Parts: sequence; structure tokens; C-alpha cells
Amino acid sequence: MTEPVAVTDRTAVLASNDEEMRLLLRGLLRVQRFRVVAESSGAGQAVELVRSQRPRVLLVDSRLSEGNVGDLVARARGAESSVRIVLVLPSHPRSAATREGKGADAILHRPFELREFFEAVEPGSSEAPSAGRTGALPSATGGQR
Repeated sequence: MTEPVAVTDRTAVLASNDEEMRLLLRGLLRVQRFRVVAESSGAGQAVELVRSQRPRVLLVDSRLSEGNVGDLVARARGAESSVRIVLVLPSHPRSAATREGKGADAILHRPFELREFFEAVEPGSSEAPSAGRTGALPSATGGQR
């Protein structure tokens, strides 16, 4: 029997079926000095990655291909109770995904400010964006969202 892996301080698992969104989130995590240890395009795989990789943060884009956000949050929390779960949701705060996402540690609504992202991933972080990197999150294809 293998011993459980310790939760690693600056690691993250990304869960999104949108490659452009994963690319964008991966880059933002790098700025915050997080290492993405695994990526998933489905809820079930994301939970297994949380269980096996024991990341500090699970970053979930609500457009996953399977299941609902609430189920994913509950299953990920069951797999690793100390993981910080951050949801990236559609812009409307009253969306079904927002209601389902209760239990997450932080919810970001697209588009979000960079400072909101940094605070959601690591509350009280000293990793604030530099003066030139404030404002709305750019889209993966170029302009502001």
C-alpha cells in the first residue's frame, strides 16, 4: 500500500474542456508561481486528479463536459478536504452554475479582474499584479472580455 502524497503548496489542477481557457488560466497561475500538475476536460477525471495529485488549488471552468458544478465541488472536497476550489463561471451571478457552486472556496464570474483571480486562488496573496496588468482579463483570442 502506498502512503498518501502530501498536499503540495503551490500546485494546481485545471479542469476545463476549453483549451483556450486552460491556456489562459495556466498562464495566470504561472504568474502567481503555481505549478499546474495536471489538467482535465471532465469532472470525473478532475476528481481523480485531485485524489492522486493532492494539489493546493483546483481551478474549475464551469463549461465542463459532464456533471454539474455542485457535484464536482462535493466530490473534489471528498477526495481532498484541504484543496482550495475556485470556480470560473458565466458572467451572470444568478446562473444555475452559481447556485450549484456553493461549497467552493471562491467563485469568479467572467470577465474578472486579475486582482480578483489572484485573491481567489490565494487569499491575502502578496503576488499582486504589477501596474501594467490590472483591468479586465483579456480573452484567449486577444481583446478584453
